[in-house]
Amino acid sequence: MPRALAWAALVLLLAACSRAGGEADFETAPSPRGDLILVTTVTPPRLPFGPHRVTVYLQVGRNAVRQRLGSAELAYEGIPYTRQNIAMRWVGDAEALVCLRVSDRPDRSFHVKVEGEQATAKLAPGC
Repeated sequence: MPRALAWAALVLLLAACSRAGGEADFETAPSPRGDLILVTTVTPPRLPFGPHRVTVYLQVGRNAVRQRLGSAELAYEGIPYTRQNIAMRWVGDAEALVCLRVSDRPDRSFHVKVEGEQATAKLAPGC
């Protein structure tokens, strides 16, 4: 029992002393018409080498508030993410694709669709 308490205290201490996990912009992509901006952010984990969280936002215009469309965990391989891991592209005036890739996991992607002032994103397997 004392050993289990020591391990629990160690894990709690590591979590408390780890970085706060602040969200940071990864990439932005303006739509073909330029009126919409797709934004991805990455939030580091609280524990070392845990999964990061990738969040997808849509922004209408440069100074507008971002609308959160969805987020997903992305495994961390010990090196910074590149555009090979998080790839964004517009596939039409109001449709975009955000592909999430890591070497040892299946690809996943957010399919973003904007209709009027409503935007949706669905997380699906593959890219």
